[in-house]
Amino acid sequence: MWTIEKLKVFPTLEGKSDVVSEVFWKLELSHSGETEVMRGIHQVELGQTFVPYSQLTQQDVLAWVWQSVNKDLTEAACFARLAEHVNPPTIDQPLPWG
Repeated sequence: MWTIEKLKVFPTLEGKSDVVSEVFWKLELSHSGETEVMRGIHQVELGQTFVPYSQLTQQDVLAWVWQSVNKDLTEAACFARLAEHVNPPTIDQPLPWG
């Protein structure tokens, strides 16, 4: 599940209030009791259409993130890492002569 953890804002910029400058995002996937988390920071281009802070939705902000982060590739990488936790390609075994 994609979520927005935090937004950094300029209190005032070019006559506007609470202008988002950075988006801290998280992708968390779980399966068979294992969880994999990926996090990142998206720098917002100030030329984007301005939406007043109080009117932003998580979907609006995620759309900004997905303009710079390939959603499908990021999810595939997270799934692959999760699969290695669920079914590791190698495991530790005690020494056979122990």
